[in-house]
Amino acid sequence: MDRVRAHDPDLPIVTAALTKQMNCHRYLVSGQGDAGDRTFEVARSEPATQCFRA
Repeated sequence: MDRVRAHDPDLPIVTAALTKQMNCHRYLVSGQGDAGDRTFEVARSEPATQCFRA
């Protein structure tokens, strides 16, 4: 978000939540990024694992 704001500070951004925590596959830890996959029934080739970065 900081990079977007730096590029265009007047751009309206609407979001339900922001999270900075991702696992080693760059998936959102909270699972919010799965909403689109679940809505459109996108199959995953492998389950997401919980390998966290601090």
